[in-house]
Amino acid sequence: WQYVNLAIVEPRFLPLMSLPYRQIDVLDNLVIDLLDYLRTLPLTVGLVLFDRGFYHAHLIDYLESSRGKRPWPYLIFVPRNDAMKEYLGLTEGRLGVYTHQLNYNKDKSEWNPITRIVICKEVGKDKNGNPIDWCFATNQRGSLRLVWVYKRRWNIETGFRVQDEARIKSKSSNPLIRFFYHLVSMLLILMWRIR
Repeated sequence: WQYVNLAIVEPRFLPLMSLPYRQIDVLDNLVIDLLDYLRTLPLTVGLVLFDRGFYHAHLIDYLESSRGKRPWPYLIFVPRNDAMKEYLGLTEGRLGVYTHQLNYNKDKSEWNPITRIVICKEVGKDKNGNPIDWCFATNQRGSLRLVWVYKRRWNIETGFRVQDEARIKSKSSNPLIRFFYHLVSMLLILMWRIR
């Protein structure tokens, strides 16, 4: 049982909404629904952070165009695919910024959103001492600072580790019961955080 979660990252992890995610669901549609919900809240969004599982052309197209509203400021950690390896090879120095065109098909039409790929080379070392390179899709200005900004997203991972400790155990296979328990655990975290 997985859930797509919308949460505030800073100044601390605060869950806002969760949607159940099944393998038959279209992840991009769930994220778009959450972002549409976020627009209804009295919050100012500085940046929307996504991990590499959200690097999809349809989602980037929505983030860039946002259905006639102001585009979302976003930062997506990009998996190291062939295009990213090519950009890494082209990058001289520690920073490279490239315009990248994606494509996807929807409603019998082909769409070609454009995003900015930011390559940050040798921004850390792995446990073996080898340099680490990070790749991002974003509409933000290219900078090595994006690595530091993205690391704030780890507050979410910490928040979910806390949520796992507060998880209500159930052997029920009913998805509504499991979703209810998930929401109760998120509510407990929210109450703990805003106390």
